[in-house]
Amino acid sequence: MIATTHLLSIERSQIQFIGVRGQWVISAYPQITRFLSARLSQDHALLFAEPVVAAHTIDWFTAADGEVQPFTRLDEVKRAALLQQTGTLIMDIQALSQELSASAQSDQQLIGEMLKSILTFPDQSLFLVGAQPVVAGWGLKFAETDIRWRAASILHAKTAREAESARPAAGSGVKKGQP
Repeated sequence: MIATTHLLSIERSQIQFIGVRGQWVISAYPQITRFLSARLSQDHALLFAEPVVAAHTIDWFTAADGEVQPFTRLDEVKRAALLQQTGTLIMDIQALSQELSASAQSDQQLIGEMLKSILTFPDQSLFLVGAQPVVAGWGLKFAETDIRWRAASILHAKTAREAESARPAAGSGVKKGQP
């Protein structure tokens, strides 16, 4: 699928790139999404917006179809539903990340590290596009102090609680090329 719907632009001066073993995580977007689609599902792959890095900004696009609704503009009922849906996808990715990180093979460990590094994002980067949750701004550390991390912290707390209980005894809507 081709990502054509613009979600967000982030000034590069406001972020730092997260790296794993000397590689920016966002530069591995095609590999990460292909891997998630093959190992989990297309919905897992569509969770992550495509980053397009330019001189001064990073633009984030999605291939998901439908109305773009930022998390921060949703009512509480829709926020809760979006967090639950996103949390389910993230729990699957966390489990896969842990499995791969525990592998004896270094390439599997690398994929596990990359998956773990993409699972933190601020509220301003979570969207509902049609029926699909989509995250932009993954693979980055933000310098701004006014960014709210509610979505990510709720997801982290929720997925940690669910993982613990599961053991025996986590836009604009403009199309590319449009003004």
